[in-house]
Amino acid sequence: MTGFDLNKALTDIDERFIEEAEIGGKKKLVTSETGNAKKGRRKVFRVALIAACMVVLLAGTVAAATGVLQETGIFKKKSGFKTIGSDSEPEEIGEAYIPMGICKEGNVKVTLEDVIGDKDVIYMEFSTNISVDKPDGWLTNIKGTHLTIKGDAVFDESEYHLVNGSGYAPFCKDGKLWYLYYLTAPDVDYSHRAMHIVVSAVSTEEPGCESFVFDWTNNYDAETETIPVNTKVGSYFVTGIELSKTRMMIHAETDFVFDGQAEAPKLPIDYVKLADGSIWYYDITEGVPVKHLFYTIPLDDGMTQATWNYNLLGEFVNQGNGEYHLLPYEQITSISIGGTVITLR
Repeated sequence: MTGFDLNKALTDIDERFIEEAEIGGKKKLVTSETGNAKKGRRKVFRVALIAACMVVLLAGTVAAATGVLQETGIFKKKSGFKTIGSDSEPEEIGEAYIPMGICKEGNVKVTLEDVIGDKDVIYMEFSTNISVDKPDGWLTNIKGTHLTIKGDAVFDESEYHLVNGSGYAPFCKDGKLWYLYYLTAPDVDYSHRAMHIVVSAVSTEEPGCESFVFDWTNNYDAETETIPVNTKVGSYFVTGIELSKTRMMIHAETDFVFDGQAEAPKLPIDYVKLADGSIWYYDITEGVPVKHLFYTIPLDDGMTQATWNYNLLGEFVNQGNGEYHLLPYEQITSISIGGTVITLR
């Protein structure tokens, strides 16, 4: 489906780095885990609405293309590009950072280096032995051998799973080709899920491919916090802020109909303030170049719930020193949305 133009609705982004992700999934027989039929029907309806209305965009070219370097990183400091699994901030990510070290080898060598685990979103870093003659940084337009990545959590027949957002972004690290794979799905908790990911090595110059299967079971406890809010911002009522290790989700309700025919009213975040008094401004061009930005859910009363996702992994720049950094969600004390300051703690 095509949603409203998020590029216009939120901010101006270079169109070269915008793609709409595939919205896919498997329809399953839905049963209530508690056995409550009424609750089960409500859940079926809600999931169906998510499937119908979710909008996922990728900011960044994630397909194979010519070795163009993007001078950004997950953590971009004055010293330059850093990635999750390098000498960045795994200690600050804490237990969400999970070293893996699962290696598969054929004509090329692919290793699942680490996972950044959250509740309904998970990041995976894959290294290869493919040489890249570029400085460290995100890459686009790769010629020669490169990877394609797909996969999801494993669901049995009694569970629903209608839609997810996913994407992958290549980058150069120490002269080798690496990939970051991103997977998210509403109402899915990845923290104790079995995972099945297929990585294929393909070439722009030769036919055929070589595939590697990565199977493992997550075993971590996701940290989340939900803060109720009742604040009017423009034509929206902000109803809640969801915080976790890797992102901040802003939930709001509006009577605007997201039918793709008219530009949606904006609800941009300006900045967040931390407990130490520092101000951090949002920058959509930074951080992980695969972005799940926005989705909507029609409500029974004719209103629409709109949710914005903001990645805390390097998308906020410090007002004082210009550095990008992981923002610890438990230290976020207030946020400014469209000029309206909302105090959280």
